[in-house]
Parts: sequence; structure tokens; C-alpha cells
Amino acid sequence: MSGYLLWLIIVVAVVILIPIAVAVIRNIDYKRQISGKRKMRTLKEGEQVKTESGAPNMDMEILAAEAKMKSAQNVMGPGGLGG
Repeated sequence: MSGYLLWLIIVVAVVILIPIAVAVIRNIDYKRQISGKRKMRTLKEGEQVKTESGAPNMDMEILAAEAKMKSAQNVMGPGGLGG
């Protein structure tokens, strides 16, 4: 029974420690890039930037048009323009 408990503790420790280690390494790498000790990473030709949700970023013009439409909807909606 203690063998199962030991394996459970090991698995839980790994699940907790791996994301912490990745975050620490990422932070160190970022600080090295900012200080100039490591070359800043840039996008390669044809590579797309992804958002946090994993979808590629849209063109800036499309984003601007969406923002304009949403702001107009807010003004025309219920309670808009002092309503």
C-alpha cells in the first residue's frame, strides 16, 4: 500500500513542479533577451502569431473594423446615448 502512496506523491509532485519549472525557465530566458545576453526572437517569414486561444491573429484592419462595429452597437443598443 505504501508503494501506491509513494507513486501518488511522485505523480502529484511532477504535475505541480513541471509547470513551475517551465515558468521559471521562460522568465529567465525573457530576462536574458531583454538584457541583450540572448538574441531577441522574431517571427520567421510566413509564420503567424497565435492568440492565447490558439487562433491566429487577424489582420489589423479587420480588428479595427470589428472594434468600430462593436462600439457602434454599444451606442445604438439599449441605454445608448444617455438612454
